[in-house]
Order: sequence, then C-alpha cells, then structure tokens
Amino acid sequence: MLDAGVVVGADGGEPHHLEDPYARVDDVRAAVDFMQTLDFVDPERTGTLGICAGAGYSVNAAMTDYRIKALTTVSAVNIGTNFRRGWYGTDSDAAAVPTLKAVAQQRTAEASQGAEPTHLPYVPAEPDENTPP
Repeated sequence: MLDAGVVVGADGGEPHHLEDPYARVDDVRAAVDFMQTLDFVDPERTGTLGICAGAGYSVNAAMTDYRIKALTTVSAVNIGTNFRRGWYGTDSDAAAVPTLKAVAQQRTAEASQGAEPTHLPYVPAEPDENTPP
C-alpha cells in the first residue's frame, strides 16, 4: 500500500488555454518533489495516479524519474499522439503539418509583431453529431 497521496492542480478551475506536455510532465516531477518533503511520505514508496492526459504525463515522468516506484493510469491518453494523429489515431503524422505551420507563424507574429494569442480548440465549444464521444 502506498502512502497518502497529494492532490496537485487545484487551480480554481479557470481555463488557461495552454497544453504544454513538457510542462505537465515537469508538474508530475514537481509533485514528487513536494511529496518527498512530507514527513508522512516514505520516499521509497512514492507513486502516481494519472487520469486521461495526466496518465500519459505520469507514464513519461515515471520513465525518467526513478523516485516514482508505482504507476497507475485511468483512461490513458497520449495527447501528443492525439494532436498529431487525430482523436481516433487514424490520421497520418503528415496531417499535422498544416497546424504546425500555422502555430509557427502565430508564434512569430506574437514575438515580432505583438499579435494577440489565438487558441486551437481541442474540444469543440458546442459538440455536434461529428464530435467524437
């Protein structure tokens, strides 16, 4: 049995409109950093529970952070693959190229021209009959 867990990510539920997988993996590592400072946590029995995209981040963190001794996932999603290959994973990697080009142009516009950030919706604001379950 693992020691009592620590809930991370209680940010009040406000959308930040940012998905940065590298930062999310680092968030898991930071949670482990914090757990290691707690007197009631056995540092040799630290584990993670990742749900949905958090499962993918937890897997990645566990591959490189040997302090994580146990890993559990629920409805694991690799969000990077979803972005590249579509919700069902059937698109070719090349299908992501137009989006990657648009992102590169947007970043340049923000950096050099002060353009306002834009958002790429991962989930539609209004689901319809074409929305994946």
